[in-house]
Amino acid sequence: MEYCDQIVNESYQQMSKSPVQSIPLEQFILQYVFQFPSFRLYQQKVIQSYTQGQDVFALIPMGGGKTFCYAASSLIFSELTVVILPLKALILDQVNELIKVGIPCAGLYATTGQSLEFQGKVFQEIAAKAIRILLVTPEKLMLNQGLRNMLRKVHGEIGVRFVIDEAHCILECNHYRPEWGKLGFLKEFFPSTSILLLTATCFQDDVEIICQNLNINSVNFNVIRSSCFSRPEIEYEVKKKSTREKNLIEITKIIDKISDGQCIIYCSSPGMCNEILPLLRDKLKETAIGAYHGGLESSERDHVMLQWKSQHLKVMIATNAFGLGVNSPNVRSVIHYTFPSSISNFIQESGRAGRDGNSAQSILFYSRNDIKTIYTIITGGRESDFINNESIERTQYLNKGQEKIFEMVTYCESIYECRAQQLAAYHSWQSDSQIPRCTKCDCCKNYFKDLPKSENIKNDVIHLLKVITAVTEFLGMKNQLTSPLDIVHVFAKANNNNIKEKQLGSLPIYNQNYNKTLRRFEDILRLLDKLIVKELVKVRVDLKKANTSTSSIQLTCKVIIEGITENAMEIAKDVSRNCNIKTQCRM
Repeated sequence: MEYCDQIVNESYQQMSKSPVQSIPLEQFILQYVFQFPSFRLYQQKVIQSYTQGQDVFALIPMGGGKTFCYAASSLIFSELTVVILPLKALILDQVNELIKVGIPCAGLYATTGQSLEFQGKVFQEIAAKAIRILLVTPEKLMLNQGLRNMLRKVHGEIGVRFVIDEAHCILECNHYRPEWGKLGFLKEFFPSTSILLLTATCFQDDVEIICQNLNINSVNFNVIRSSCFSRPEIEYEVKKKSTREKNLIEITKIIDKISDGQCIIYCSSPGMCNEILPLLRDKLKETAIGAYHGGLESSERDHVMLQWKSQHLKVMIATNAFGLGVNSPNVRSVIHYTFPSSISNFIQESGRAGRDGNSAQSILFYSRNDIKTIYTIITGGRESDFINNESIERTQYLNKGQEKIFEMVTYCESIYECRAQQLAAYHSWQSDSQIPRCTKCDCCKNYFKDLPKSENIKNDVIHLLKVITAVTEFLGMKNQLTSPLDIVHVFAKANNNNIKEKQLGSLPIYNQNYNKTLRRFEDILRLLDKLIVKELVKVRVDLKKANTSTSSIQLTCKVIIEGITENAMEIAKDVSRNCNIKTQCRM
């Protein structure tokens, strides 16, 4: 579509010949431009604060209408609205959606797919005040001097306002897309302009860090957020992984139950997508299935995305490249074939189900073996020896990635803790109250079926920390590494080959007469995972080259317990910890 064609909305129909009542401008835009009956939560407040010249950080749940906030704002003030988005696909999607409602806009991104002539035409349209919104990637903004010069000129004539959509990318993506970390230049070159930051996932402390990164002054700054990020329409479930064949049979059953709607299957890599695609097509011959990942050519991705949006595909097998901006209303099921690299990613990806408010499901296939899969992706497939020689910044990134993996493991290993509560609490702020149990996730079903007893396991926590100290010191003197199972077996006073081979039965703490509350191996391991997440236990994921005769590089993965952190024992003694324990459990 030519940009000059956008100015007239040919599909416009006059709503009524009756006189329009005197209403706020944002209300008029809501009803007569977008034809929505009412604002969603906090939309009006965000628009009012932003159009009044404030810098605004808006945390709105997925499906809460973040795009409407800047689209409506662009029609209220005369300045050009520049929206920074993370992906080309997201820019193209937003351009199409804005054109549908008659808002003239353009998208620019750092790719050879756009010519200098195309960019020049966009600049001309902006100079003629024929474009209200310009959507760009951070790379395009930072690396294109012509674009920055044009924006400075426009700012001097009519003004420029900025929007950063998916603002959490400023912290999460700057290690591999450094331009995200350089957006502080906006306030340096445009000090008087206001910035609107939009996201659905952000920690309380991260808001301050992001604002410091952007040189935002707290004097004229407003944080607007929903206190509840729960998705009551989604039913969460974690399934233990079995063989590939059995997993695929489970997935086909899930898809067969979807009578009207679509399904997304997330995989960890393009290779896994390509492996599963023909197998599922063979099992579901009457079902239209596509794949979307970074290994495809740009034209292929665009074609598959078009098929998805036009409802020609029922199932999409994808990596997380099929992510931000995927706003299909009738996704009935999101399946994770491998757990994501973080809870934040899981919230984003699973949250693509049920955008229409109707019942949907999130199903995650889980195995502890996937720790290797995810950490290998995070490290770029390199050994731990290489990681030890990395820069401080990259080492911190890898350590953070390790922490996020164990947060996912803790979520997956839960048996009684409501999954909806866990996800809602992840980005919660201190003033937020806990949401009630969802009553329909697999953990809630387990809870109401087993009626577990709530026990104070403070003494078990303290004893487990003592076991960790004793075992790591004992094996360390023998130049041996400590595995999680070493800790579990000593705590449980197991009498197995592992205890005998490593002579762990000789430890005084093994022979100590301690009356433990937790008795099952899986309960003890679950507690160990939680102490890792709480940063009371030091852990390292060790990647090494496997000794194989093949030419391809294969890595082995070991989770190594290195000891307890400083003040861990004092913290454990000061905090009471309750745990739901199934009655009549056995070793």
